[in-house]
Amino acid sequence: MTEHETYKTYELSNGKYRALCLDRFPKQLAGRWLSDPLGIPSAYRSRQDPEASAVPLPLSEDGMDLFVKHHRRNVFKSFAECLARRSSPARRGFRVGLVLESTDVDAARPVACLERLVPGESFLILKHVDGLTLRDYLITTLPSMADPTQRGEFKGNLWKALGVAVARLHSANVRQRDLKAPNIMIREGAMIRKQGGSPQVIFVDLEGMQLLRSTPRRHLRVRDLARLAVSLRTPEMRAAGLEPGDWETVVREYLEACGTTRPEERDVVRWVKTTLAWATKREAHNRRRGRQSM
Repeated sequence: MTEHETYKTYELSNGKYRALCLDRFPKQLAGRWLSDPLGIPSAYRSRQDPEASAVPLPLSEDGMDLFVKHHRRNVFKSFAECLARRSSPARRGFRVGLVLESTDVDAARPVACLERLVPGESFLILKHVDGLTLRDYLITTLPSMADPTQRGEFKGNLWKALGVAVARLHSANVRQRDLKAPNIMIREGAMIRKQGGSPQVIFVDLEGMQLLRSTPRRHLRVRDLARLAVSLRTPEMRAAGLEPGDWETVVREYLEACGTTRPEERDVVRWVKTTLAWATKREAHNRRRGRQSM
């Protein structure tokens, strides 16, 4: 949030909804959205996927493309949130996004959130992030690199950027419980690729983040990293060209970014072993429940 920017709270739709809007929210969209909270997501939702939870809002004529994420809660989860006095997913993501804007963490910028006063449904509107998800970035780029030296340099720059980004997130007292490749955007320019520089890593799943009072404890940092490892160990990623040693590089870059000196080899080995052990348990759990890891 910029120095002079504020956010306002609006009561909508005969008291059923509440909206929090930043000054950056486009004026031509504000009136329409505030008068018909469900109309805009419905208007732009794809006919091929009418139940989609993430919908782009094309507003390029105003210089800002937006993205709305729709969260639904069943009756039981709604009552649980009420009893625990928890905010809606959209409000949590909105608040975390505002905090991250004052740090060196690259994350999607929140614009507004809308929530039902009785929990059960909420919307988070973000500024659209250009680029590819980490998953798509790897799948589309790695197979095209036949030169081992080029491939090694590419992965080295990416793993460094990824490790530094996660370390910055934890240093900002924020953890990501669902840290996975589809929730991370990668942005690079032609000059970055040409000069062999590191791409920009952007976190977009604000609702899955948790704002803490201090730096996450070791076991929480391990779980975040292990969740990322699960998404980088899928058959799809291995087919694209990821190798077992790549995860050690990610961990090494993360630990180096967390401290002021290069981590000792035994520390790297310990973290790799611990994160992969947790990742293996998560993968086994997914298989038992018939889920595909991602």
